[in-house]
Amino acid sequence: MVGAPEEGKAGRLLPAGVRGQVRDFVGREAAAVTEKTIGRRRMFSGRLLTLDVEDVQLDDGQVTTREIVGHPGAAAVLAQDEHGRFVFVRQYRKPVDAELVEIVAGVLRQGEAPGRCARRELAEETGMRAVSLVRLGIIHPSPGYTREVLHIFFAKALPGATGARPDHDERIAVVFMDRRQVERAIGRGAIRDAKTLAAWSLYLLAPGLGGGRARS
Repeated sequence: MVGAPEEGKAGRLLPAGVRGQVRDFVGREAAAVTEKTIGRRRMFSGRLLTLDVEDVQLDDGQVTTREIVGHPGAAAVLAQDEHGRFVFVRQYRKPVDAELVEIVAGVLRQGEAPGRCARRELAEETGMRAVSLVRLGIIHPSPGYTREVLHIFFAKALPGATGARPDHDERIAVVFMDRRQVERAIGRGAIRDAKTLAAWSLYLLAPGLGGGRARS
């Protein structure tokens, strides 16, 4: 997936190529396991999320229920500026009642390609402009209860012509760290946001990007 074109069709849960890789990795027998939906009830529909209760039939015929949160999908970007510093944002997250340090991320607008979303969010949250964008991969942040798919990118970024333009209800501070600072922050638990940890791992594994460790 690394180095794939930045723009992709929004809304696909798993690209065909990735589906093939999963089948090849886990084997034919594991790939055949599925759950058949035999009923669905919409319990909640909000500005962003939905909640469905689905009746599903397991492969042994047993029937059970799944509570599933619908999500339009999102894009996130690990950016690096012209000085080699990585760009993060610090913001308060009410569900965990804490300020977290995270990579830039945002929800896909209707019909918006993930790469375009990543560029837009980087400009809005930090005021920086992506001069190059590489797809690192996709993750399912919490597949036990949500359909959300998160597209992760790496960007080389420069200051934009305008400043940051966060949403009216966002309180965001931009944080710059070099590689050693990032790894120390991860090691001591100062960075614990899941998408940020996933993006850093994908960056380190990406050929030509993050290979090799920082000097102490």
